[in-house]
Amino acid sequence: MSNNSWALAACAAAVLFVGTGAVAADDGKAVGPTEKGATDVARGKLVFAQWCQGCHAPMGGPGGAFGFPPAGTNRLQQRYQGAVPAALEDRTDLQPELIRTAVRQGLPIMPPLRKTEVTDADLDAVVAYLTQKKSK
Repeated sequence: MSNNSWALAACAAAVLFVGTGAVAADDGKAVGPTEKGATDVARGKLVFAQWCQGCHAPMGGPGGAFGFPPAGTNRLQQRYQGAVPAALEDRTDLQPELIRTAVRQGLPIMPPLRKTEVTDADLDAVVAYLTQKKSK
C-alpha cells in the first residue's frame, strides 16, 4: 500500500470513528460520549475546536477567514473593553445555561447550532470544558 493509500485509509477510519460519537483526546485515547469528568473536558475541547474555534479563537490565534480577527472574539473584545477576556476559553465567569442558550438559540452575530450538528452530549462536554476551573 502506498503512503497516499495509508493516509486515505487513516482519514477514512478517523471519519468513521468520529461519526460514532467517539473522539480521540490529546493523548490519542478514545473519549466516548457517555464518559464523565476529565473526559468530558477533553471531549469538550475537541468539540470546541471543531465547531466554535473559528469564531471564538483568541485574537492572535487561528480562526477568522482571510486574516480577519475571529468574529465572535472581536465582538466580545469590543463589548467588554478588557473588563473580561474576549476569548471564551480564557473566561472563568461563563454559566452553563448561558452557553447552552447561546449555542441552541444563537445570538445576533451567531447562528444557532442544531442537535444534528452538536449533540446534547457534545454540548454538555463544551460546557464542561468552558466552565472548568482554570488556574493561572
